[in-house]
Amino acid sequence: MSWYVDMGFVDLQQQSRLAMDRMIRELREGSNVTITVVNSTDDRVRFNTLNATGIQFYRDTADANGDGFRTQLIREFPSGTTKIMGTDITALKFSQPVNKTIVVNVTASKSALLRTLSFNLIEKVRLRNE
Repeated sequence: MSWYVDMGFVDLQQQSRLAMDRMIRELREGSNVTITVVNSTDDRVRFNTLNATGIQFYRDTADANGDGFRTQLIREFPSGTTKIMGTDITALKFSQPVNKTIVVNVTASKSALLRTLSFNLIEKVRLRNE
């Protein structure tokens, strides 16, 4: 039984790290960063790169397969075109403590055998084009 919980936690970690890595890689190339606070657990970030204007990352809730709601990390570019970057994301926060640096905080959670598993990642990103 604990094997299922452990595998659920490993899966949650892998998904979270992969989603964070994809987002961070693109944010590093960013400039003109705008952070919008949506609510107490969620923010939206919008930025430009040398090749694209108006890239956004945010958290959304969707019932993709009709089997229940899952929270997702979304990348939107161009406007109206979305891609799911990660699932089971329960919080997404951005901050800009100093110029040219963005701090990204991602929390992922899911249930496995009546237990809630949670994983938190925090990453500092230095913007190269700011």
